[in-house]
Amino acid sequence: MKKKVLALVLAMVLVVVGVAAGTLAWLTAKSDTVTNTFTTSDIKVELKETKNNFILPADIADDDKMEEYGTYEELASIWENILGAKVIPGKSFFEQGGDSLGMVKMVNAIQKTFGINISIIDIAENDELGKLAAFVGECGLEGTI
Repeated sequence: MKKKVLALVLAMVLVVVGVAAGTLAWLTAKSDTVTNTFTTSDIKVELKETKNNFILPADIADDDKMEEYGTYEELASIWENILGAKVIPGKSFFEQGGDSLGMVKMVNAIQKTFGINISIIDIAENDELGKLAAFVGECGLEGTI
């Protein structure tokens, strides 16, 4: 009895393998040949030098010294758009009418403009424009925080 069952199982396996092999042979004969059209010569790499708009570290973070750097000017523009008024050097974001919602807007605008990660805490700790410009400059030099 065991021999008959074994012979039957073996016959079924051979039928399944035969059908699979026949199907594979038929599919191979019917399908088009695939050619590799991608080569490394199709890759084009271009390097461009970009202007660095970041400033020096926070040890020179006073408004008079920061004005010569692009970061200060861009932040001043963001600051003025959020507050709806001109920047007053030496006054904090809150002293100039800023609030928590303005800080959230400032974080989003800085992240979008400079491509760095910055938090509301960073804005609160660097609440004067010169300090914030120096902080953003440091973040830009180091990458993201």
